[in-house]
Amino acid sequence: MGSGDDSTVIASLNSGSNIYIDNLVDAGILYEYYIIGESQCEQTTLYSNVDSTVAFRSPFGTVTGQVAYAGGIAVKNVKITAKSTADILGKSLEFDGASNLNIPHESDLNADQGLLSEAWIRAETAASDFTIFQKTGSYQLAYNSTAGEYDFQITHNGGQTSSIAISNSLITLNNYNHLAVQLFQDSLQVFVNGNLIASSFVMIGTTIDNSNNPIQIGASYQGLIDELRIWNIGKSEEGILKDYVRLMNGGEAGLKVYLRMNEGAGKNAYDISRLGNSYNRNHTTFVGTASWSDSILLMHHIDIKQLRPYF
Repeated sequence: MGSGDDSTVIASLNSGSNIYIDNLVDAGILYEYYIIGESQCEQTTLYSNVDSTVAFRSPFGTVTGQVAYAGGIAVKNVKITAKSTADILGKSLEFDGASNLNIPHESDLNADQGLLSEAWIRAETAASDFTIFQKTGSYQLAYNSTAGEYDFQITHNGGQTSSIAISNSLITLNNYNHLAVQLFQDSLQVFVNGNLIASSFVMIGTTIDNSNNPIQIGASYQGLIDELRIWNIGKSEEGILKDYVRLMNGGEAGLKVYLRMNEGAGKNAYDISRLGNSYNRNHTTFVGTASWSDSILLMHHIDIKQLRPYF
């Protein structure tokens, strides 16, 4: 997809209901498929309308080995990193203040009693209000330019609201910062670059209200967004610190939206979160003129990492 190459016929199936598995695709590349029905009538070939879709295969693999400790003494939280040798760089999404992304509502996006939303952002300006993400009637993370604060707010227990805010001085402009907000147990929490910055108590049993509204990403925002994840669970401080610099495989428990934003073509960012082998498919559509960017996260920001526990 996006290459300009013409389509080629890859399979011809018998009539009826069929499933075709393309085992020749390369992981991490988008492919556009066209499906055409063909029939013969009085020696004339008749064709159906053309249906099309975009498909991909997520890259994955298993790395095994042994960790050797200098002096033979094990230490806690050794970081193991896998580095690409194939110049796999990825992309990010650039917002111009007049564009955003929409994820249509699905029941698996209901936050209920847990929520963790996180993304790497590189804001270009803090002169006006904008939204990082919002599900109207449920939750939002927005910037208030008058107060100079990032505000995380939830709507819960039948229309009540609770919120927590942090100063914009903690988010440096024109640099990537990881911003995570969550409802975890009895607290609203905000993390910057893996560190807990603010925490506010909410009543025990707080349940985020469900709504049928779409999730909106980047409304009125000017800057870059990359590696956006939405979970229907919260995490411990240790879990946040460990995972914010790690790429996920998409099958982690509670992960409902995972936008790598590496497509680089088209007007969709595709969700690679999944339950087992079934993808959640909470894909986004572009509204306005969001565009792909080569200004991406570096390896000191995020990579394929594993922490080796002490034993």
